[in-house]
Amino acid sequence: MKKYISLSIIIAFIHIVYCESMSSKISEEYLYRGYTHQKLNHPDSARYFYQRIIDADENIYTTADAYLHLSEIEEACGNYKEALRLLHINQNWQDSIHKTTQAEMMQQINALHVKHNTEKESMKKSIYLYRSELTAIGILLLVVVYILYKRKRKRKQPETKEILLRKSDIYARFHSINHESNSSITEKEWAELQKAIDDTYENFTGTLYALCKKLSPMELHICYLMKISISVTNMAYIVGRSKSAVSTTRNKLYEKLQGQKGTPEMLDQFIAKL
Repeated sequence: MKKYISLSIIIAFIHIVYCESMSSKISEEYLYRGYTHQKLNHPDSARYFYQRIIDADENIYTTADAYLHLSEIEEACGNYKEALRLLHINQNWQDSIHKTTQAEMMQQINALHVKHNTEKESMKKSIYLYRSELTAIGILLLVVVYILYKRKRKRKQPETKEILLRKSDIYARFHSINHESNSSITEKEWAELQKAIDDTYENFTGTLYALCKKLSPMELHICYLMKISISVTNMAYIVGRSKSAVSTTRNKLYEKLQGQKGTPEMLDQFIAKL
């Protein structure tokens, strides 16, 4: 039932629009016919068509023209009083047309103004969003650059510290001792080497003790010497042991620190990574 009602409303609306369109065309047709008869000096026929337009009263423009042409006909026929009356009516219609035109123009101006303001607000929002996005991207880039800088600096710090260690006096002191030298390392120098290594490699000694709490002083010293790349031969001379004894200690050290058997080469690699 609702579908039929909706369909009826749509058909009625289409009929109204069609009738209005046809009425406008008929008014224009009557105006054309009336004007033709007027020029052919057929006043009665012209009056007929102009009056049809006035009676229909469907289009203010054709109605105003009809009154104007009727006024011209009456003036041509010598009916000046009637011609003046019709001219006044035409003037009233012209005023109505003028007001309607002004109202339409004001509506168009207001519509343009509203559209302009809407576009302006939309543009402001777009600019704000664009600036916000640029700001966010800028902040993000700064954060990324800062993080990369910190990482790069952090990577360089160990390298810088290693360079400083290799240029230090204590490093040179241990590398100067060999079987040809006639000197030995003091406890103070061992302590100084430990501090230099711990400063360079982030608490190297603490890491060793965390892996194995039972490290002898000699085992600890061997780890220090391995960390600063002392050869096994010079290592034996510095700790006052034979080369074979140092090798045996190194084998035991790997098992102590890693919990499994390994070779001296495996210990070298492990110590180098600490």
